[in-house]
Amino acid sequence: MKGPRKLLIRGLAVGLAALVTPVVGASPAQAAQSDCPANKFCLWTSIEFRGDLFIPNGGGTAFPNFGTKAFNDLASSAWNNSGATWCIYEHVNYGGRSIVFGPQSQIHDMRSYSFNDKASSARQC
Repeated sequence: MKGPRKLLIRGLAVGLAALVTPVVGASPAQAAQSDCPANKFCLWTSIEFRGDLFIPNGGGTAFPNFGTKAFNDLASSAWNNSGATWCIYEHVNYGGRSIVFGPQSQIHDMRSYSFNDKASSARQC
């Protein structure tokens, strides 16, 4: 294939890839712990509160399936910047192992809990 047709096909491929790339909320690409608002529970894709930020309690007290926001099995650090106790779960609908976060608690590296890239749901508990 030569010329404009080849460029058109490449352009379409790049455009389609951009459409199917998952987007995680309206968070900055390199979020920091200070980006977690007061009274929220926040998760990051990288250790030390870096990477994409996800706030499962943006609209309530429970989030049964992170997959609906393309955040399933991605969390590597978390901060409960609220006065409530929150739990994250290994599976959707609050199944499997869990980690309890008391008010104002945090985990900067979930690898030390054997929970890195495993969270699939969260709720106040």
